[in-house]
Amino acid sequence: MQKIFTLALDTLNFKKEESELNELSFNDQNNSEEPSEFCINNILNYSKNLEVKKSNALGYLDFIRS
Repeated sequence: MQKIFTLALDTLNFKKEESELNELSFNDQNNSEEPSEFCINNILNYSKNLEVKKSNALGYLDFIRS
């Protein structure tokens, strides 16, 4: 089989983007690999208000109560 293309993978750019996403996702103040308190509270509040019901016609429906 003849190779007709090469996947160009920019590893330096990939590492930079990964670092930027980590900075957005985690709390930079304590510089650890733990999510911030704000992030944890958002997830907990979402899970408290999430309601999933089974529907005969549509399968499962997700509702956010509030």
